[in-house]
Amino acid sequence: TISGDLTVSGSGTYTYDEAIAGKLLVGSTSDSVDGTLHAHTATAGSVTAHADADDLIVENSASGGITILTPDASYGALFFGSPTDNLGAQVSYQQSSATMIIGTRLSSGKVNIRTGDGSSTLILDTNSRISLSNNDGGNTGNTIFGKSAWNCSTDNASDYNTIFGEEL
Repeated sequence: TISGDLTVSGSGTYTYDEAIAGKLLVGSTSDSVDGTLHAHTATAGSVTAHADADDLIVENSASGGITILTPDASYGALFFGSPTDNLGAQVSYQQSSATMIIGTRLSSGKVNIRTGDGSSTLILDTNSRISLSNNDGGNTGNTIFGKSAWNCSTDNASDYNTIFGEEL
């Protein structure tokens, strides 16, 4: 276990088989390290990673990114999990089928697309119902293409409108 400063210099190849206790900064000699692993190409300005997502930080002064490379027939993926289920949701892509997957892997999962300041705009549930948000302060959104087709509500005083289906 390495608990102090570690400096590696030169043009050789270095192999490490030790645990590093603390934070690791790659690509900079700065004393300022955001998160657990910080890949720093150049400074993005005076900014600190949000505490809810600071375990891996990729920073650059221009375009930055993370690349996942796989063979054409294989999927590249980012999975989200927990102690209850190590695959709760995913974002993945396969070149040979030109297929991008964004979704949950739970039987009751929903995909919630948000806009503005985190406001739900569109929700797709496990029954293929699409719910569009209702900005009038109601608890139920507009639902289209759901169960019980052609059940339309035209009541302007209600908190929802249902077109081709049933509210969520």
